[in-house]
Amino acid sequence: MLIDYLPGDIDYAARVAKGIALLDERFPDWWIQINLDTLDVSDGTACVTAQSAQLLEMGGDWLDGAQYFGLTWESNNVSDNTYIAHGFNAEDMPWRDGDVLKGWENYSSVGALIELTNLWRLVILERRAVLSITL
Repeated sequence: MLIDYLPGDIDYAARVAKGIALLDERFPDWWIQINLDTLDVSDGTACVTAQSAQLLEMGGDWLDGAQYFGLTWESNNVSDNTYIAHGFNAEDMPWRDGDVLKGWENYSSVGALIELTNLWRLVILERRAVLSITL
């Protein structure tokens, strides 16, 4: 699939919000149980979906979680039902004919994964703070 947007157009917070809605529907207590000490979107055994799969005893890695939540994996595909569209991963560097796509020269998938990890961590911390206030 050819990417028809630029890195600056990506709204990672909206993607994470979409992932949150899915998790809230299928695994309501996910945010209480995710281990923040190990949470890392770039680690296929410590990301949100991997930890969820482990907690639900559905497997141990990101793919087990993706399958449980009904998500497909296609590199650089952000259609509605993909892993990337739900903020669980970021695009790979897009190439065409051996060259990086114009406008993507300064994109860093590592940076995107760090941003996603931070967004997931923030949501979890915010929810936990609200929970502790209400207790």
